[in-house]
Order: sequence, then structure tokens, then C-alpha cells
Amino acid sequence: MTRMSLSRRSVLLGAVPAVGLLSLPGLASGKCSASPLRESIPFNGVVGQHQDPQAARPCSDCHDNCNTIEGGCIGGVASGCALGAAACGPFYGVCYVACLGTGSAVCVVAASACDSNCTNGTACEPVPCGDAFCDQGSTCLNATQGTCCTSDHPTPCGVNGTQPGQGTRCCLVTDKCIAGAPAGQECCSPKKVCGKHCCGADDACSDGVCCPTGTVSCDGKCCASHEACSHGVCCATDSVSCNGS
Repeated sequence: MTRMSLSRRSVLLGAVPAVGLLSLPGLASGKCSASPLRESIPFNGVVGQHQDPQAARPCSDCHDNCNTIEGGCIGGVASGCALGAAACGPFYGVCYVACLGTGSAVCVVAASACDSNCTNGTACEPVPCGDAFCDQGSTCLNATQGTCCTSDHPTPCGVNGTQPGQGTRCCLVTDKCIAGAPAGQECCSPKKVCGKHCCGADDACSDGVCCPTGTVSCDGKCCASHEACSHGVCCATDSVSCNGS
């Protein structure tokens, strides 16, 4: 029984090279440790969009409602004219047509006013953005370009910070807006902000410079992983001459 158990175990272990087993994290030391998860990329900003609220659902619904009102109005006029024209006796037809024409004209004028209110109101022009408009729920990113930020990235960010209409990127609500940052780095995860820059996923801020995590900056440059900064010079940490001379 013991032999069979050992044999089966050998077959199972034989499928994995011994070197591979020893190289697995924590296995060689007898301890198991989970590999650290890669941090998400901190550059969250997206470019703005040109939107057309005139073609959006709220605008079309508004115009459809005007059409419904117009149809109901004309229908009501027709019923009223039919009853009223009965008093005209033999001239019923003449009276009915005249009544219907006048009443329908009033309905058409009212419907036109309704459509105008839709076109020039919040249903079709909800968010002004320069000479353009953004959809409901959106924010004006850049008034000069007529670009908008959607609701999933609602915060504009640019040289003047989060001022609507003057931005270059749309940020998440949880982002830190870095005013004047290099293009694409305006929207940054707060813990990755480094002066006017946004450090990458594998970088950390060291004296205002984004350097690979675990390294330090020295006079505006990043030292290697085995180096330290001494008097503005990167030098090996195990070197006796690591004194800048």
C-alpha cells in the first residue's frame, strides 16, 4: 500500500520539473506567498467628445410629444366643428371646412411653438459648450473646440484646473487634476501625483521625479536599483567612494 502511494506521488511530481518547483515563490523556503497584484495604470483621463443632443433621445421625445399634442388638438377641433356645423343646416359642409381650417391653423401654430421650445430649450440644448452643446448629464470640456465630458468621466481638467470649458482631458471623480501637466497626465490617481507629473504604475515619486519603485532620484535623474544618491551623484551603495567625489 505504501509503495503504491509513493508510486502515484512520483508520477504526479514527475509532471513538474524539480527546478520549477524550487523556483515557485515561497516554495523553496517552505512558505507560500501570493504574488503582488500589478497596480492599475494611473492615467485615467480621456479626450472629450463632440456630441449632438439634437439627435439624442430627450430631444426626439420632446418633438414627439409636440406631434402628439398637435394630433390631439386637430382631432378635438374636428369633433367640435362637426357638432357646430350641424347648426348650419344645408351649409353644413361649408361651415365644417371653414371651422376645421381655422381651428387646425391654431393647432399648427401651437405645435410649432412647442417644437421651437424643444429645439432651443434644455431638451435639445441642455449643456452649452461654446457654439455647441453637450448631452444631458455631460459637462463642457473645451468651449473653443465644443468637446464634452461624459458622465463616466465628468470632471474637466486643464491648465486652469477643473474649470469647465477650459479643459484638455476628462477625469474620473476620484482623480486628482494636475493643472499644467504633460498631455495625457492631467488626470491622475491621487497617490501617483508627483509635482506636475503623474507617475506610472511601476513608478513612485522621489523628490518630484517619477522613478522605478525602489529607486531614488538624484539631481533630477533616477538612480539604478543598486545605487544611492550622494552629493547629487548616483553611486553604488556598497562603494566606499559613494561620496560624490
